[in-house]
Amino acid sequence: MNLEGMHVMNTDPVCGMAVDEARALHCTHAGKTYYFCGAGCRHAFEERPEKYLDPSYEPSMLGAAFDWLRAVLRRRR
Repeated sequence: MNLEGMHVMNTDPVCGMAVDEARALHCTHAGKTYYFCGAGCRHAFEERPEKYLDPSYEPSMLGAAFDWLRAVLRRRR
């Protein structure tokens, strides 16, 4: 079987979107690589990885947007 051209999908831990590992932004935390739909989710994860890795966290696009906005506003102070 030829696996060339197949997409390896993963889930953005912040918003829950399915992302193609070959095209997604990513970062490594505690030796594991995490993949993101965009810069906002990656930034939110880098700021508070413990929040997004907590088993009780439920990924949400709305929650991700608020986290990104909070991070932007903190940087402007």
